[in-house]
Amino acid sequence: MVVPASSAPCQEQIFLADDPDFDLRTLLPGAHQHPYRRRPFFCLGLALASDPDDASLTDVTIHRLCVQGRDELSMFLAAGRHIEVFRQKAEAAGKPLPITINMGLDPAIYIGACFEAPYHAVRL
Repeated sequence: MVVPASSAPCQEQIFLADDPDFDLRTLLPGAHQHPYRRRPFFCLGLALASDPDDASLTDVTIHRLCVQGRDELSMFLAAGRHIEVFRQKAEAAGKPLPITINMGLDPAIYIGACFEAPYHAVRL
C-alpha cells in the first residue's frame, strides 16, 4: 500500500523562532518537576555543537532543558566537558555558540552520546 505524502497521517511541521506565534511553552509538552520549580523542563534533549575554531571537532551531550520563555531554553554545561570548552571559546571570541537540540531520536544515538572520547578524537 502506498500512501501519498500529502495525505499521510504524519506531516513535517517547521516552526521558526522569529514567527510571531512561535512559543515553546505551547508547541512542546514540558514537564513541571515539582511545585518549587515554576518553569517546565524538556528531558533527554541531545545538544550538538562544534568547536568554534575547528568545525570538525564536535560534541553531543544529553541535557535537561529549562524553558525560560517563548524562544529561550537554558541548560547546564558541566566544567571540563567538550561542549563547555566550545562555549568558553565562543564567549572569548565574542560570538554565540550555535547548538542544535535534538529530541525523540533512536535510542542507539542516545547510548552513543554517553561515550566521552578524548578531546581531539571527537571529529565527524
